[in-house]
Amino acid sequence: MPEGVSVAELVRRHAMQFEAPAQVWDAIGVAVNRQYARAEDVLREGDEVALLPPVSGGLQ
Repeated sequence: MPEGVSVAELVRRHAMQFEAPAQVWDAIGVAVNRQYARAEDVLREGDEVALLPPVSGGLQ
């Protein structure tokens, strides 16, 4: 990704590249440099980005 791209744009580009239901992309979490990121955060050269898939489950 070029520097200056927002987190929202990064997710949008990945959604176009990889097939998954829209609900998955709407629920994905993003971390930048090991901190949760907001959609409007801007990426910089050298940032580490993690896409965190939605999960569910647990004991009842």
